[in-house]
Amino acid sequence: MNTIKEVFHAGGVFRPKTAEVTPGSMGLNCHESGADGRLFSAANLLFVFALVLMTSCVPTEALPEIEPGTVTLEAPEEAMYVGSYARVPVLIGIQDVGFDDLSFRVAEGAHGGVVSDSRDRTFDPQQPHTMLIAGPRPGEYTLEAVQESTGDVVGEASFKVTVRSAGGSRGPSFVTQASGPGPVVGSAWGGGPSGLQNVGTNLSTGQQNIALIFVDTEDQRFTSDDDELDEFRTRWQEHMTDGFTMPDGTVRSVRRYVQEASLNRADVTMEMFGPYQLDGNWDEVGAGAGLGAHAQAAITTADDDINYNQFNSVLIVSQSVGAVDDTTASFAWPRATLGRGAWWTTSDGNVTLGAMQMPNDWTERDGRQLYATTMHELGHNFGLPDLYTPEVSGRNPGHWDIMHADRRIPNFTLPNRLRLGWTDEDWVRGYNFANLGTDVDETISLRRPSSGNPGSGNFVGAEIRITDGLNYYFEFRNRDDTQIADLQLPSNRRILGTDARSDPFVPPFARPAILRLPQFPGSVGAVLGEGQAYRETDNTSPIYPVEFEATALNIQDNSADLRIRYGVNDKPDPSIRPWGAPPWQTPDIEVRNERNANNPEWFNVPWQGNPNTVIAKVKNNGMLDAPGVQVDFYVKNYNIGSVPESYLGSDIQDIDPGETVEFSTNWVPPSDGHYCIVVRIPLYTRPGEPPVTEMTELNNIAQSNYDRFISPTASPATRRITSVEVSNPYDLPTRVYVGLDQNNPYYRTYLEHRWLDLDANETTEVEVMMEFTGSLPPIGVKDRPTHKLEEPNRVSIQSLIVDPYDANGHVMHRLGGAELDVVTGLSTRIEEFGFRDGGFGGVVITSEGDPVPGGTVILTITTKGSQDEDPEVTNARGEVQNGQFHIPVQRREGDVQAYFVPRQGYGDATSEVVSLP
Repeated sequence: MNTIKEVFHAGGVFRPKTAEVTPGSMGLNCHESGADGRLFSAANLLFVFALVLMTSCVPTEALPEIEPGTVTLEAPEEAMYVGSYARVPVLIGIQDVGFDDLSFRVAEGAHGGVVSDSRDRTFDPQQPHTMLIAGPRPGEYTLEAVQESTGDVVGEASFKVTVRSAGGSRGPSFVTQASGPGPVVGSAWGGGPSGLQNVGTNLSTGQQNIALIFVDTEDQRFTSDDDELDEFRTRWQEHMTDGFTMPDGTVRSVRRYVQEASLNRADVTMEMFGPYQLDGNWDEVGAGAGLGAHAQAAITTADDDINYNQFNSVLIVSQSVGAVDDTTASFAWPRATLGRGAWWTTSDGNVTLGAMQMPNDWTERDGRQLYATTMHELGHNFGLPDLYTPEVSGRNPGHWDIMHADRRIPNFTLPNRLRLGWTDEDWVRGYNFANLGTDVDETISLRRPSSGNPGSGNFVGAEIRITDGLNYYFEFRNRDDTQIADLQLPSNRRILGTDARSDPFVPPFARPAILRLPQFPGSVGAVLGEGQAYRETDNTSPIYPVEFEATALNIQDNSADLRIRYGVNDKPDPSIRPWGAPPWQTPDIEVRNERNANNPEWFNVPWQGNPNTVIAKVKNNGMLDAPGVQVDFYVKNYNIGSVPESYLGSDIQDIDPGETVEFSTNWVPPSDGHYCIVVRIPLYTRPGEPPVTEMTELNNIAQSNYDRFISPTASPATRRITSVEVSNPYDLPTRVYVGLDQNNPYYRTYLEHRWLDLDANETTEVEVMMEFTGSLPPIGVKDRPTHKLEEPNRVSIQSLIVDPYDANGHVMHRLGGAELDVVTGLSTRIEEFGFRDGGFGGVVITSEGDPVPGGTVILTITTKGSQDEDPEVTNARGEVQNGQFHIPVQRREGDVQAYFVPRQGYGDATSEVVSLP
């Protein structure tokens, strides 16, 4: 749950004349340049050898021989995974030709691959390389080096593209230049006193188009009998869209379920493709390779026949290996991606699709109907998690929600229908007892979900706000013989009470998002028949015992009454919101420093090596004052889930009812990292007789993981590199899937691994790279959004973790995420920096030598403390006018460094450190 914001400036073409000499067989790594700055010719190698012997070079591993008159490209020997990247060393043996005299391309075009001209910190002018990005189509291709002055191809190398998973504990890399919607995470919070929570957070309305792809592997092919294949297709067509008649006379399908449950706000179409023969065995491209590898293999194999931009999800239906009664058989246990945030590599560009996998013979192997289990998996593509795990004794929803159990085909519970946008907010009666000053005794009339608009004065449910992010929901459920869902409820004509905790969670989880309400003494629990009541009694109020009671009355086939009674809630509730919008930020954590004081584009971004103030905005949602609330601050590395953290400091303040108070701590982050802030409020108990414990501790933690990168425009373009940490919080090994989204097609983002297999409690880093391309990708963009050239690229990196305690590997949880902003601008530098005339001054110019028109310069002054004291760090600020700046300072001792905060269109710059006695 992190949000990093790095400003990344890139672009332009820079052609420095850097000499390169690599003696191929000398076992030495030495480089010298001629007077003209060009590569030594082959004829001069004897001179080079003599020069090398006279220099103090360190012997290294023998380098490949340079063939005179050619350019050698060391393309990867192993096949590249579709959409992955690799650095290709370039060895030049042509007289008077340097690396900057060459350009690179894939001869067969973008479907085979593209080459990035950008350079990053790994680029060595003496041992240059270019970056090759594999295309979407498997095959053998040719990477070419072209001498720009003549247009001649002066070097080439073949490389292969594959969709076979290489195995191992680390998945292949991934590159995208597409733009699309970001992930839907967390944002069930913030409803406020007058509005409901969980509304539209996983909005799934309109047409839901599914591409069903039949695939098999080398281990077991589909039948070649056309009649038998047609039977398969007919069965899936019926279960997905057309409908089939059950023995009870009901006609069922995924489409009909969605239409009914959504009240016709969503619809499902499906188109079938295949069967296709995957090139590899079960463990290379089949379900044994994992959902990510299996889905990409199927998507790639069917690529010629499908325009994936026309679909929301893909359903991979595979041929099982082994008979139904074979206990050693391999078949694709149903799985799905949680949401549609994964980018897949296709010939239509990188596309966002939900992915599901099912075996063709699922009903024969398990007994459950195809449409029922597929509907559960489609719920995952909508972003809804499983509800059957972790198990909470007697409280998991069971057959009241299809995200727990699909065998009896229940409807979604009310909080899930709200999240999907399938129930209107004004159809639900909202109560927020935390903000009420009088007792409540009210009876409302409820209609069952299939009724649609309940009509004036009626409702389909009630939301009872316990506190931000924790709500009770009540709804009336009964079978409807005209509907598919709820035909086999555990009991009919009942009011169901659920407890819904809003995102986020931190694995390993103690509970799922939705539970049935608990059973207390004097209460029948969560499922209420005529005259039955759910009761909670709170004896900790300093005024009198507070009782909440929900009673079911006047139950009919289509309606029931619900009586709500509640005493005044006289409790404190210090609370802070977690991430939500933007996806990996919370509005209640803010990092303030001199850099972002007057520069909103740097809002909430820590400034490394400088003083920062970390603010936590804590609200008392209760009706009782909260004296002496403690807030603890922590920091951890930029991450996408569950990494270690370090203590920063604490603050203690009083909070009146309904008031928001800013807590703070000071922090000077090290200069060599990027960070995530974590805020925790320990469980609060108000002192007094009797002591009063807060309403809930479930809203007492928040995180913010956000950064900003500037990649200055220079020649060549700059590729920026950072990394995110990811950790397995479980005591068992498991797989973590890593995905990313970006919103600007003029940028390219690189991800080191699509997935990782991590040992118990293992933490590792995943490299992320970003570059401004200045042009649209060669495939997959239908229009030319020129306005995007001026906009930052917002990148969201997220992770999903497979629950290792789920024997079938079906359950995936959202582990966390990070966000970064990437911008581009003309590169700058600070020159002539020093102390004069009672202050520090200098000149800020562009890479072309022109003075910048404006901006701000901030001085960081570090004065060494005594032996037992940390250095003191202070800042001073001044404006830039026509490139010039001068900032008066009082002290004339310590280390001083200038930092240029640019206007839009320019990059930042940092001066050398000036030390004064």
